[in-house]
Amino acid sequence: MKRVEAIKTFFKSIGELVEFNFDDSINISGHYLYMIYNGDDIAQIGKGSDDRLKKIMRRQIAKKHNKVFISSILEAIKGQANQYAMVNVNSKEEAGILEIKAHQLLGIQTNRDGATLIEGIVSRDIRGIHSELWEKMKSTPKYKNLSEKEKLMAEELYELVTFAHVKVKRSSGKIISSVQGDVLEGNILQNIGKNYLIHIFQKLTENYLRYCKHKLSDHEFNQILNSFNYRPVGREFEVNNWS
Repeated sequence: MKRVEAIKTFFKSIGELVEFNFDDSINISGHYLYMIYNGDDIAQIGKGSDDRLKKIMRRQIAKKHNKVFISSILEAIKGQANQYAMVNVNSKEEAGILEIKAHQLLGIQTNRDGATLIEGIVSRDIRGIHSELWEKMKSTPKYKNLSEKEKLMAEELYELVTFAHVKVKRSSGKIISSVQGDVLEGNILQNIGKNYLIHIFQKLTENYLRYCKHKLSDHEFNQILNSFNYRPVGREFEVNNWS
């Protein structure tokens, strides 16, 4: 627990350390630093305000958070729930300064490296972390128990959060761009016609995130699954809702 304890000690030097699990009743508000960890593996060390941290926690409604894929897949691999630690700070500016210091403790370059440290993963960029984490996921019973077509869907899910630049045009004409874990938000998946991936994501992660109106019925999903095919891309690509 050396890495985790080092960050907890740093948080304590700032203020009151708050530790909790996903099902604890806790008020998260104001500006803060936070850490998501599982054993001595760290999914994320970052800054946030108000509901930013909740967006990445189990059982929350799916909203945009770029690290939610890492956090959910890490939990699936480890087979135990992630844990959380946070400390409140006075302002957004202070949070930014202290986030850099927290990252420096573990040799992380803020806004260049992914603030993720997982045993056996050597990549520092998000794409590399996703790729190595996905290989670990593929060795788990959760993945191995998927049907062949479900594995193809899972591959599309992985490539979507790893390589895709997703662009959604709103009715106003405004274009919203999303990458990485952000694309797991239900409205985005529905807009690009890929909300069938919700079933696979929830199956792999035991319903890490909740989806409401954007999730297909089991019957609708199975109709798509029966005729599904996917050819892996293996590189950057764009997905949009107008072409």
